[in-house]
Amino acid sequence: MLDNAIFKGEHRFCSGMLHSAFVYPRNGSAALKTGRQNMQIEAFYQEGEAFALIQISDITSQYRRVHLLQHLVKELEGDYESVKESEEYAKRNALYDPLTGLCNRVLFYDRLKHSFTQARRNGQLVALLFLDLDGFKAVNDSIGHFGGDLLLKEVAVRLKTVVREADTVCRLGGDEYTIILPNIKEKTDVAMIAKNILKVLSTKFILDGKDICITASIGISLFPLDGDDSETIVRFADSAMYTVKATGKNDYQFYSSGSQFVS
Repeated sequence: MLDNAIFKGEHRFCSGMLHSAFVYPRNGSAALKTGRQNMQIEAFYQEGEAFALIQISDITSQYRRVHLLQHLVKELEGDYESVKESEEYAKRNALYDPLTGLCNRVLFYDRLKHSFTQARRNGQLVALLFLDLDGFKAVNDSIGHFGGDLLLKEVAVRLKTVVREADTVCRLGGDEYTIILPNIKEKTDVAMIAKNILKVLSTKFILDGKDICITASIGISLFPLDGDDSETIVRFADSAMYTVKATGKNDYQFYSSGSQFVS
C-alpha cells in the first residue's frame, strides 16, 4: 500500500483491525488489541519528494457503542420471540385442549356458529355429533388416570382419521367429544360417518401393553332442521346421545326423527 501510494499516487482506506499490528504491539495486552482504528494512506509531495501520508483515527468508542447496540438488538429480538411464543402458548391453551390438541369448548362454539353462517349462505345442512365413550370410568379405574389420558388421546387420533378435512373434532371435557360436519346434503352422509366412527373406536386399543376395548354412543342434531342456534343444536345432540345410552349404547341416533340407523 505504501509503494502504491508513493509511486502510483493511489489512495487507500482500511478499517477495523486490518492494521492493528501497526498501532499495537503484537505482544500487547488483550484489552489493547480490542481497539479499532480507521487508517487512510495517500500520496504527499513536498519539494519534489514523494511521501506516504498515513492518517489513523481511533474509533474504539464508536465501535463499542455499535457492538453494544447490536447486542441490545439481539436481546430485544430474543425478548420479542419469547413474548410471541408466550402469546401463542396462551392462545393455544385458550382455544385447544391441552391433552388431545383438539379444539376446546371455546373454539368449538366459534366454529359451530361459523359453520351455521356458511350453511345459511349455501343452503346446506350442518350436522353436530355429540359423542360419549361407553364405560370410560371403569376403564379409567382399571388402567389409572395416566392410562385414561392415553386412551383419550388415542380416541382423538382415531376420530380425526375418519372425518373430512373441513370437519372439526373437539373435546368438551372428560370423555365427551363433538364433531362438526359442515356442507351436508343428506342425512345418509352423516350416518355413514357415524358408522365409521363406531367402527374405528370398537377396534381394540393397546395402551402400555394392555388391550383396551371401548365403544361410544353418538347423538346427532342437524342445523337448521332441529334448531337455528348453537345452544339448541348442542342440547338436542346431547339428548339424542343419552337416548342411545339408555337403549343399549354403541350406536348413534338422530334427534329430529328419533329413528335409529342400524349398522
